Amino acid sequence: MPRLATCSHPAMAAASLLALIDDVDASAVMRACNAKLGALKTGLLGYMDNELKDIVIENGGDAKPTAAFRRVTRRSTQHAQQLGRPAARGANVLLAIFPETRSAAARLLGEQGVSRDRAAD
Repeated sequence: MPRLATCSHPAMAAASLLALIDDVDASAVMRACNAKLGALKTGLLGYMDNELKDIVIENGGDAKPTAAFRRVTRRSTQHAQQLGRPAARGANVLLAIFPETRSAAARLLGEQGVSRDRAAD
């Protein structure tokens, strides 16, 4: 199976948002913002198929997290700790995506009407 093998592309963030669609906490937040999860999933898959096709290789190489992905991970962990939780949940990760304004994940969420302000309510 092909794997993503670059350090400089936001592929991991897009793949993470795709996983958040199936996360109980994150999907509840997105639905509360009236996001159409099917349309979001279609948009993400289209982005991954069209925009990321050049970074897929057939053999070898490990995907490495981008700086943006590491920032999202750090913010979500810090948010969970501030809430007294031992680990970040999907909703924490979802909220942590929004400061990454150049990411496809944040753009696609915005297209569905999901903003940090609405998601935080």
